[in-house]
Parts: sequence; C-alpha cells; structure tokens
Amino acid sequence: MRLSEAEAAPLRSFLEKQMDAHRKTVGKIRMEKHLKKYPKQKEKYAKIDAYLAEHPVPENDLPVNPVLDEMGEPTGEWEFKFNEWGNAYKRDGEGNIVKTYPNTIIIKDAKNRPFDKNNIGNGSLIRIAFVIFAYQAQNIGLKLIPVGIQVIEHVEYASKKVDFDVTDGYESDEEAVAEAENMFTREEADVPF
Repeated sequence: MRLSEAEAAPLRSFLEKQMDAHRKTVGKIRMEKHLKKYPKQKEKYAKIDAYLAEHPVPENDLPVNPVLDEMGEPTGEWEFKFNEWGNAYKRDGEGNIVKTYPNTIIIKDAKNRPFDKNNIGNGSLIRIAFVIFAYQAQNIGLKLIPVGIQVIEHVEYASKKVDFDVTDGYESDEEAVAEAENMFTREEADVPF
C-alpha cells in the first residue's frame, strides 16, 4: 500500500512507537533472565534503558519503506508491506493436526458487498483493515496482517504477458511451439505420485 508523506506520517509514527514498546518488553524479559543468572548486576541494570544500552535487542526493519524513483531518489511516497497469515491449526496431544482454520481476508466493494479478491490489480484504491503482529525470534519486528479490504476504485489485475513486434530472424517450429504450450496441461501431465 502506498501513501503520500502526509498520509503515511501518522501510521509510521504509530509503528515506531509500537516497535519501541515491543523492544522494551522483549528487553525486559531478557534483562530478567540476565539478572537471574547475574544477580550482582541488579543495581547496574535498575532501569531497562541501561540494560538495552549495553545489550541492544536486534530488530528487523519496520514494514514501511520510502518509494524510490528510477534514479534511487525518494518520491515522497511510502510503501507499507502487508503479510498474509498462513492457516492456523489445532493439534492433538501428539502434535497431529486435527483441524485447519484457513486464513480468510474479507474483501468488500465500495458498497460493502463481497468482492472477488483474485481480480484486484496494482493502482486500485483500497481501504485496508489490519492487525499489528509483534514477533520475537532471533530478531524482533512487526508485521502488518490484513484482515479486511474495501475496494474503493478498482483497477483490474492484468497477468504478465509479453508481446514483441514481429521481426526478421529465427522462427521456431510450429509443432514444437504447440508441444511447449501444452506441456503442462493436467490431462497430459505425467506426475510420478
């Protein structure tokens, strides 16, 4: 999702505050573990900021970047990256999947009616509802997870198709072209499983 500088500023500021809070929460957990191991350092690390100054929490970039032109110069727009959840699973005591909960993003048109999500193309004007997922692994970070999309102005998705002007030169065998086009049809596919 792309926004102008003015539109992006409040969301960028909010994400920076969320990352700061996440950093301090994770830092506090790590500090408590550290102090259990080294109890004599309790005075030294009486405040979380002192601990984080010496033991910074590695973090990934926020899911927002400036949009650059062909020359690598900022255009004044910001692009926010959204990640779709995978499926959720309920497991039994042995770890076997007993139920799958598919991820579904609710997509509506401007009149709040259901919309075909496979048809939204670049340049569409959308409104997006999302949750912020704070994660912790080796690094910490934030992910923006969409839960709903409203299509305000629709630009139809166009698949990538490359057409060239006809010119003199090499011509492939028509039979080979037909064979290549039909190579991966379901009826003729020879899949060994």
